[in-house]
Amino acid sequence: MSQGPTCQDRHTVKEDCIHTGKQNFLCKQCDCLFVENPTHKTTDVDTRSLVDRLLLKRISRDRIACALQVFERWLQDFVKVKVD
Repeated sequence: MSQGPTCQDRHTVKEDCIHTGKQNFLCKQCDCLFVENPTHKTTDVDTRSLVDRLLLKRISRDRIACALQVFERWLQDFVKVKVD
């Protein structure tokens, strides 16, 4: 049974899955939404630099995401930060 990360309470319920397919849980005690054993995969500087260059070449985001094996959602957020 999952525990809430802040209160360590065991009264949790399953919620929807996140974009990676991992199960999301909701703690009934502290109302915290969390994933058990999260994996924080960060995109390295070289990949970010390559994304910048490919965007300047006007390659579509879906092709960039496919070629570099990054999530389209991450790429969309990355582009949005660049534009703002």
